[in-house]
Amino acid sequence: MDYNVDYLGAIAAIEEGLRASNGASQASGSPLTGKLFVVMGAGGAGKALAFGGKEKGARVVVANRTYDKAKPLASKVGGEAITLAELENFFPEDGMILANTTSVGMKPKIENTPLSKRCCNR
Repeated sequence: MDYNVDYLGAIAAIEEGLRASNGASQASGSPLTGKLFVVMGAGGAGKALAFGGKEKGARVVVANRTYDKAKPLASKVGGEAITLAELENFFPEDGMILANTTSVGMKPKIENTPLSKRCCNR
């Protein structure tokens, strides 16, 4: 059986940020529990975060450029698969936590984003 701990640091940072914004304490469990956690990208980092989100009790959506790559990962974590294009019009009522694991926005093109700013300002 394989075991991977790549997600631990990223999930801990996400949880810390959520606790800080919600004023929750460490003892209250994971702030990801029951939340919609959207992982953008289905490569190695996306896989690690999708499994980490599932382990923390989040509802996971995997969004990738191609649906065919998102679907197997989403199935493994009991989540939903969509394309990044579909994510542009994905507005869940209770909001979502987005994790970008794509290469979009990395140096030297740090101003780029996999989602338009219009998408996230609704």
